[in-house]
Parts: sequence; C-alpha cells; structure tokens
Amino acid sequence: MKLLFDDDIKDLPIITSYILFKGADKPDPQGLFSELIFGTTRQEQRTKFASIELHCNIFHPLIYMLLKKSFRKAIELVEKYKPFVYVNDVIREAEKEDKDILYGVPGLISIFDRLIKEKEGGVYTKFLKDVLNKYGQYKITNFIVIPPAYRPYTNGRNQSPLNDVYVKLIRQSHVISNIVPDERDENYCSRVTLIQKSANDIFDFVSTKVPSLLRENIEAKRVDFSARVVISGDPKIPVGYVGIPFKVIVKIAEPFVIYAAKQLGYKKATQKLIEQIEMISKGITEVEDKDFIRKAAEEAIKDKVVLFKRDPVLHAQSWQSDKVKIVDDDTMHLNPLYTDMAGADFDGDSVRCNVNLKIRDKTTNKIYKLENIDIMRLQDMTTEQMYLESQLLESQ
Repeated sequence: MKLLFDDDIKDLPIITSYILFKGADKPDPQGLFSELIFGTTRQEQRTKFASIELHCNIFHPLIYMLLKKSFRKAIELVEKYKPFVYVNDVIREAEKEDKDILYGVPGLISIFDRLIKEKEGGVYTKFLKDVLNKYGQYKITNFIVIPPAYRPYTNGRNQSPLNDVYVKLIRQSHVISNIVPDERDENYCSRVTLIQKSANDIFDFVSTKVPSLLRENIEAKRVDFSARVVISGDPKIPVGYVGIPFKVIVKIAEPFVIYAAKQLGYKKATQKLIEQIEMISKGITEVEDKDFIRKAAEEAIKDKVVLFKRDPVLHAQSWQSDKVKIVDDDTMHLNPLYTDMAGADFDGDSVRCNVNLKIRDKTTNKIYKLENIDIMRLQDMTTEQMYLESQLLESQ
C-alpha cells in the first residue's frame, strides 16, 4: 500500500461544494456526485477520484495514527483542545506562567521534527520513522475523495455515512480558508484540529468499511474464474453436456486456454494472448488470433467439466457438473431434460458457472488453488514445471 501525499493527487479535480444535489436529484457540478468530475457511467463512477483543498496543513491520517500510539499524552492534549508546551523533551499541559504555548495540530506540527528526532525506542516509533524515511514527508493540504460507487446516494437517500463526513470536511475547509494561518491562534488551531479529526474519520472508514475499494485499487486486481449466464433450452445439446458461450468459456477456463495455446505452438507473448482473451470476453469480434484461441479453447475443455448452479440452492441437484460444448451466442444452452433440475422456465433465469482450478507443481507435487489468483503469475511458470487440471465436484 502506498501513502498518497499532495504530489500524488495534485492533478485530481477539486471538490468545492458541500451541496450534494440541486433540484430533483441533479448533482451539484462541483459536489461529491458531480457528473463532470466523476462521469455518468458505472465504470467511471467506480474509478474516478477527486480531492478536497483543505487550506491548511494536517498530518497524513496514517502518520497521525502512529503518533497516537507513540505520543499518547501529546495527542490526548491535542484532541481535548488543551494548550501545551514542549519543554526538556517533554510535552505537558500549559500553565499560566509558560511561554511558547502551543495549540492543537498546528502546534504539534511545529515541533514534530524535534519530537521524532529525540524520541527513542518503541515499535510504533520505529515504524513511524521508517515511514518518514520512505516518503520524506508527513503533511497534506489536499484530501482524496473516493469514487461515488463506494459511498452511494440512491433514490434520494444517503446510503453511506462517508458522504456526511466529506460534507463536514468541505464545510470546515471553507471556514479555515477565511482565517489567517497562525499556529499561536487558538481559534485557528482548533479549526485545523477539527479538519484533522474529519480526515482521520474518513481514512478509518475507508480502511475498514470499504474493503472492495482496497482490493481493487490498493492491493491488486484479482481474477475470478466464474460467470453468470442466462439459460436457454437446446435439445441438440446431449445430456451430460452444457453449451457455454465462447466469450464466457475463454474467461472461466482462461488458465486452461493459455496452457493449450502454448501447447499448440502459440509463439506470441503471453500478455498478447491475455489481452485478446479479454477482448473476446467483452464481445469484441475483430480479434487477431480469434480462430486460434477458439481452437485452443476447444482443446482446453475437451476433458474438463464446468460447474453451474441456479440460486437459491434448494436441493442436491441445484449444483450440476457437465462437459462443455462451445456455442456462439450469449446464453447457456441446456438440454430440456435438465431444466427441471436447474429450476429453469426460460423467463430470464440465470445460473452461475465456473471451473474449479488447481495447479500441481510436478517438481514438488504440491497442489495450489488458482481461484482468485492473478492470472499474470502463470507467465512465470513453464509447461515443464506444472500442468493444469480441473477439480470435479459431484452433487450427491
């Protein structure tokens, strides 16, 4: 995970309005659901970020969290809005006769360098120093806004408390923009501390309550070898077989297709093959090696089975496993004799289908499950080191 500072988000559009909607659910053009900023399509609203200009310096929320572990007394005084002093390497509450009185987050920032330099020991302090050595900074003046899809507002109702905190943060930044910055001014320091608290709340919420955002945009993109397909009856499909669309089978059996393509003599880069498979799965017909990939797919699944189920799973036969025939339309072809078990009456019923995957290393004989593993890892394995096989799950 990489920490984002001002240089990392400087090119993001800035949210300036705390108004979410104007009129009949029309997003404010400068607000948290602006279509100008976040787009109108579902994909755009899952991937486009923005930022809020804070008009002051605060700690990066992760740095603040580590400070809270290492300097509990100091953070306690800051969060209780009590004046403090830093004397003889010690932070304590200020008294009447004290000079150089500090307030809130700005006061802590002003002594931060000395504080870190003089602090010894402690696992959190060591971690904090490691982070500072890596990034060379600890302050931010802009705060990132995550895409609307992860903080929905639908049918006139706010579905996420995150929007309320973002609105609070924007309001607070408007207020602080009209105050002259002065770390000796108690009012200014209190306002900055409020902004720090809102930023911390957002960071905590995103870290703990929005795991899908972390998986997609922080950790890595994962590959799920499954699909959901509408059922259609086809008496030409033999019992024991199921017709799967070509664009579906190349994705749910992608490792097998890659392996088969290499066995059939595919000479181009693996990345090129993966990109073409992705294009086919999206319904793109003009693909350079489409015929070769079709041949590889047929070879890959000739002795494999696909698992499929119709939700809700009410009985043992709700799960089925059959061999595959590739079809050229967009639906799963099922023999009418099977439709009763699948609960299908052809009014738009859909099933989830997948190929259970595992990989066995011939040198160690260890078996590794491939579901939800990055497909690009296959590039690092030679055909001599491993082979792919499907795992059959039988319904009882």
